[in-house]
Amino acid sequence: MEKGQGPSTTYSNSGSPLDGAWHYYYWMLKWQYDYTASPTTYGHTYGVYETVDQERLMYGHAAEYMNQAQDWIADAYFSDGASGLTGPSSTTTRRLNAMVADRNLASQLFQKGDYLHAQYAMKDADLHAKGVTQKPVQPHLLSLSEAAHDQNAIFAISPQASFDPDRSVCAGGGGGGGGCHEGDSTGHVTGKSGGQASFNDDGDECEDSQSGADADDAPGSDNHVEAKDGSAGMDFHSTQVVGVVFDGVAHSMTTYGVGLDNGVPVTFTAVSVDKGSLALDTFSLLLSDGYANTGPLLDGVVQIQ
Repeated sequence: MEKGQGPSTTYSNSGSPLDGAWHYYYWMLKWQYDYTASPTTYGHTYGVYETVDQERLMYGHAAEYMNQAQDWIADAYFSDGASGLTGPSSTTTRRLNAMVADRNLASQLFQKGDYLHAQYAMKDADLHAKGVTQKPVQPHLLSLSEAAHDQNAIFAISPQASFDPDRSVCAGGGGGGGGCHEGDSTGHVTGKSGGQASFNDDGDECEDSQSGADADDAPGSDNHVEAKDGSAGMDFHSTQVVGVVFDGVAHSMTTYGVGLDNGVPVTFTAVSVDKGSLALDTFSLLLSDGYANTGPLLDGVVQIQ
């Protein structure tokens, strides 16, 4: 590499680091095209704004909210330690549990391809981690005042409906409930630490909404899961069912979503298996707070159609 000449000898005593001979170097900032061609990025837009562009933005927002939520919890742990505590305070624990429940819901929705509501759920995780507590409201464009003061900022999550014959509670079909699946299970299993645990897993929202169907709840009733296990101090009530998966081969119904265990937000996965007899039917429940139990029915029934 050839050497260039620095300032002329007239300025040889300037003390400049450029004095004398030096190699050529350069520094530049080069803007690259964003491969999605999204007009909301720094990349030049050479194509139309497409669905993939919207999805990329939702990916980024969800990731940003998740990162911020973790930062809020880290700050809370630091503050607890700085105040002399040797473990997280009850306030920090509540914020953490609420954040984890929202984050798990967001992850479930993201895996299903519902990026919009995954983004909303992760935003809720961010706010709960920050310590914001308020009743969820329908998603809307926040005013500057609402955004500045975290008012009406926690959104109610209503996942989008999707058509998938293998994974949908109501997978289309004609009149008379043609595409609807129905699942009901209720009874008792052995508790996690002994005794009995009660449960009710209702997954027939589609049937309940059909005229003339075998509806056991009021029309429009939501799917829901309740369970109580005194041996483990568990008292769970679902607040939102995100999805219900029917497996015709295993004769099972898997219900998942969010709820409250003794008032603390958690995510849940409940699995009811219909083997045709009380001795073979099973129920299992997994909560994000660590509770897990499964076993054959002691009494009750599991019916999946």
